[in-house]
Amino acid sequence: MAKKRGIAFYRECCQPPLSQEALAKALGVSLNTISLWELNGVPKKANLLRLITFFVEQGVLTTYADAAHLWAEARGDKREPFPEPPELRALFDPRWKLPSDALPDHAPPPPGSLLLLRRNPLFMGREPLLLRIAQALNAPDATVAITGIAGIGKTQLATEFAHRYGALFPAGVFWISFADPNSVERTVADCYAHPSAALLPLSQRAERVLQTWHEPEPRLLIFDNCEDEDLLAQWRPAHGGSRVLLTSRRTRWNAALITARLPLPTFERSVSVGLLHAHLDAAGVAEVSAPAVDAVAQLLGDLPLALHLAGSYVAYRAPFFTLEQYLAELHAQSALDHPSLEGMGPSPTKHPQHLVQVLALAIAQLDPAQPVDAQASALLARAAHFAPGEPLLLELLLASANLRQDAAQPALKRLVGDLGLLEATASNTVRVHRLIAEFVRKSPHDPQVQADVERASLDLAQRFSDGGEAAPAGLLTHLRAVASAAQLRHDLGAVQLANALGWQLYLSRDFAASVEWLAWSRTTLQASAQPDPAMLCETLELLALAHQMYNEQTEQAEAYYSEALALCEQTYSPEHPRSADLANNLGYFIAFHRNDYDRAYHLLRHAVAVRRREYGLAQGNTARSLRNLGFAVFRQGRYRAAMRYLRLALRCFECAEGSFAIARAQTLMHMADVALACNDPRAEEYVSAMFDLREAERKAEDGEMAESYWYVARVALAQGNTAAATEAFTKAEQIYAQRAWPDHYVLARMRGDQARLALQQGNPAAAAAYIAQAQHHWEQISPDHADRAESYLITAYIALAQGDHAAARSHMLRAVAMREAVLGAEHPATRAARGNCSHFP
Repeated sequence: MAKKRGIAFYRECCQPPLSQEALAKALGVSLNTISLWELNGVPKKANLLRLITFFVEQGVLTTYADAAHLWAEARGDKREPFPEPPELRALFDPRWKLPSDALPDHAPPPPGSLLLLRRNPLFMGREPLLLRIAQALNAPDATVAITGIAGIGKTQLATEFAHRYGALFPAGVFWISFADPNSVERTVADCYAHPSAALLPLSQRAERVLQTWHEPEPRLLIFDNCEDEDLLAQWRPAHGGSRVLLTSRRTRWNAALITARLPLPTFERSVSVGLLHAHLDAAGVAEVSAPAVDAVAQLLGDLPLALHLAGSYVAYRAPFFTLEQYLAELHAQSALDHPSLEGMGPSPTKHPQHLVQVLALAIAQLDPAQPVDAQASALLARAAHFAPGEPLLLELLLASANLRQDAAQPALKRLVGDLGLLEATASNTVRVHRLIAEFVRKSPHDPQVQADVERASLDLAQRFSDGGEAAPAGLLTHLRAVASAAQLRHDLGAVQLANALGWQLYLSRDFAASVEWLAWSRTTLQASAQPDPAMLCETLELLALAHQMYNEQTEQAEAYYSEALALCEQTYSPEHPRSADLANNLGYFIAFHRNDYDRAYHLLRHAVAVRRREYGLAQGNTARSLRNLGFAVFRQGRYRAAMRYLRLALRCFECAEGSFAIARAQTLMHMADVALACNDPRAEEYVSAMFDLREAERKAEDGEMAESYWYVARVALAQGNTAAATEAFTKAEQIYAQRAWPDHYVLARMRGDQARLALQQGNPAAAAAYIAQAQHHWEQISPDHADRAESYLITAYIALAQGDHAAARSHMLRAVAMREAVLGAEHPATRAARGNCSHFP
């Protein structure tokens, strides 16, 4: 026979042990009631089931046998036991469970439910989320929060869930609006359907409803627009079978209140398109332009409410008003100003449908009189002036408001966690929906906001530019948006942004876009009544660099360099350091890409003289000009003088403050050029040192590493080590194969060296294929580039290996003629080519 234990025993077994007063509070009854229950038994069946359910949830009643024994004895010795209800066994063998692998069909909720919203026949795109909600609500005492910005479709999702799953909650579905905190009690009281309801005061009816919510039977409670933790804690059942599904803009909740959170994103584009089509199909519009549908969805940021309003508007006016006409109207004005977003017809959620009013209500929650809310408003205003709808670096946003991250945490939590006006897309990025951003930009705000956004964008872009790095794609997106907005002013600030963007696009290898932005800067500056000469010089120089890389437009690049130098010398003087900078850059460009080596020499000699006078020798700029001068002298064929300049440049880099690792590597590469031309065995030493410097500073897939492997191959080829040359060429090829753009000059010369290797390996057919590729690359650069003569020399040897002596001599004479025309008859390379003619009969 089971030992008699009673209510007091299980009460004291709880952790921590519960007093009669604590148990009364947990069950929502009086202390006197608990005393009477322990003395005389529990006179009502529903109260006894609540009591046993509570002890099961506390973990002190662990078996069905113990629960059944308490059920029998707690009625009292003088009364017949209550018949054992099926709910008692269900506490230990729960059979109730929502299906989470497939959606149930729509069905009416159980009798007595309070569900005032009809299902929306155009609901779509959220089916996987319904299954996730069902799975989350299967947990005992589950409270699931659907969160997201205004208009994202939270209430629609909850409504659809209620109409699909509501029938599976045997105790019913109850929809409580929390939009007005003062009306929650009345709405709860309306759930009391007892015949005596009209005789009871409001508070008693609400209390009795809350008591039923603590019963073990599963019921669904939907708390719509619940934004307050205290209000949720007040009305959320502490135990029992009720499950709570709430909708809220708030994303930050106390973990003791919420068991699962479901952030609601905007629609996938395919769903947005499907919803617009559904509205138009219902209106009998059969043919719709796919690009127009996509463009409307893009302009509305895939926001469900905006898409519903737009679809309803166009469908109502069809067939005399097309989607293309609607799109044109959206382009002609702010989307928020268009009457389509003011709402027409009944709302499926009974919420306001005027989108501006919806957004205004959300943003009105920020109280400018409160310091945290004022700071949050300042952050939101600045976020709205970046690229809307795109992830925004938190560092950039905070910099625009001159805030440290620790100081901004309360305001960020307010925007992201409480109001959902910003979305945290990652640990260091946030995003503002494009329509929220548009609303904020249209609202009155401090004009300093735009200036702050531009300043922060320029500063961060400059940080990447100073390191020679391309900014992340996300930063480029925002820099482009900020620069585009500034373009309307046509002032110096707009030009600075355009130049910063142009340079970052250059570093990102988007040369066409770089040229476009920089050309706009040049036009704007030249159209000014008093153009800023320093800014114009900078713009012209950047344009030269961009054209240099954009389809190797070397003639245009040289023209911009020359224009910049002439302007700088006219504005300042030829002896000004800025003029020396431009002389240095133009000189090196000519030495590398053009054939006028004497002009390059004089420009670089002048740059060295000015920089040495201004900065001394142990300085990076002076060292660069010396290196560039050494390269120009090498091009002239004065190898010993070139090596002297290059060694001096290397020494200057080593003495200058800073590492200059990459600059030293380039100097060593030019020293290797000279050594290879002179058959100097120290070429291997120079290439090895260059390789080590670049490997320490560059990524494995960087273009300079490919160039380094090519130089390793050149040295191996000069030494006759075909195996090492083949291996190095293969590594260079692997890197170049991953690049999105070709480096025609390097590839042209490397293909020539690969052809020489193929000849050494006795494979003239492979050599011919490499030379064909080299000639293709030379055509992209310049048909008369001095280094192209090397291809004709190799072609001559290929023809000789194939026994075609006439073709071999023809190609050799062509190489000699090209070198004489470009380098002069006495250049060492010309003399070497002329000497090779003796090998050809």
